[in-house]
Order: sequence, then C-alpha cells, then structure tokens
Amino acid sequence: MLLKASGSPLSASLSPDDYTFLIRMFQVRHIYEHNAGVVDEHFCRKVPNMGFMRGRRYRLERGEVSRFLELLPSLASAVIARLVNPPAT
Repeated sequence: MLLKASGSPLSASLSPDDYTFLIRMFQVRHIYEHNAGVVDEHFCRKVPNMGFMRGRRYRLERGEVSRFLELLPSLASAVIARLVNPPAT
C-alpha cells in the first residue's frame, strides 16, 4: 500500500539491515498476536532465514525490543515523508 501511495519502497529509506530487522519484528508481532509466539509457515515465508524455527516458539529478546523502539522514529519519518511528498507522476 505504501509503495502504491508513494511510488517508492520503504526499504529505500532504511539500511538493508534495519529494513530486514523491522520486517522480522513485525512478523514476530504477528505470531505473538495470532500463534502464541509459535513460528508458522507465513512467518517463514516472510523471514526465510528463520525457517529452522518453524513450529517452535520465538523467544523475543530485550535487545530486539530496544532496537525496534529505537528504529520506530526513522520508520515513522520515512512513512510520513512518502505520504506527504509523493513523487510527481
């Protein structure tokens, strides 16, 4: 949806490492919300390098939460910038 609205991917505004980390954290949120933290097929499709965790509970670490919270302002700024100043078509 953001790509369609802004004309460019969100990954263009973040480092590859930060973007990959954020994808994983949003998927972790999903499995905690819907699967009691158990890694499922959907998670493994979105985060392929975690396939070895399928069927096991993801153990969320304090450092991951801290890093996620530190990245949220950058993520929010990137989203807002794309929506407020979409590219000319």
